[in-house]
Amino acid sequence: MASTRRKAAAIAIAVIGVAGLSLAAAAQLNITSDSLGAGSIDVGACDTDGIAVDYTVLGANVTEVLLSGVAAACDTDDFSVTLTGTSGTLQTVSGALSLTGTTATIVLAAAPVVPVASVTGVSIVIH
Repeated sequence: MASTRRKAAAIAIAVIGVAGLSLAAAAQLNITSDSLGAGSIDVGACDTDGIAVDYTVLGANVTEVLLSGVAAACDTDDFSVTLTGTSGTLQTVSGALSLTGTTATIVLAAAPVVPVASVTGVSIVIH
């Protein structure tokens, strides 16, 4: 009986020892790399001939972004419109595109106010 206990204890110590060595070995792994990989893939676009952009201005502030010449294939796709200025992003609006013919009206949020004089660029993503 004592022999059986010793064998069980020896097996338990061996298992614990092997597990401990595995953890210690994993903790000491050094990973190095001399290169970084990246890739890209072309994806289909719902509109391939460009979209015209205009603004609705109330007082001195932009209240809407008007998109025209949008292909019907883009209808109901998700969009993101970002107005930028010299200080960075002025406002971003996103949602589902709703076309009337080939036009869409993107209503800006009431805040933050976007002064038309501050707008230097617009980015449109339809996905």
